[in-house]
Amino acid sequence: MLEVNYLLLQFSSTAGHVSARALWKDYLLDANALVFMLDSNDRSRFQEARDELWHLYGNPAFKDTPICVLCNKQDIPGAASRDECIIALGLTGVALGGKGENMIQVFDCSVSQGTGYQAAFKWIASLLP
Repeated sequence: MLEVNYLLLQFSSTAGHVSARALWKDYLLDANALVFMLDSNDRSRFQEARDELWHLYGNPAFKDTPICVLCNKQDIPGAASRDECIIALGLTGVALGGKGENMIQVFDCSVSQGTGYQAAFKWIASLLP
């Protein structure tokens, strides 16, 4: 649990490997927001991440669910920048940060350094009732 702007956020973490993705539907349908974490230092998996993100983004069940993309590992030299991640994920033509249907935003972060995700969670909190 995490408190942001007087809102208590509860998280369920699901693994990203192929066999675990079959379980996503059991956890995600009741979610008020989705956090999609990208390893910005592992370019070899960008296409796989892109496919999975678009599977979620294009799913009508999530059209009113904000999707927050965290480009993690920004502390590692050579990691893809936020702009590179946006391009790699195919989000260049998508209105980022909007409100209404198909809300999505991309944030830099480093979980190991404790940076960047605070802004992401504030964005999510600003969209929840």
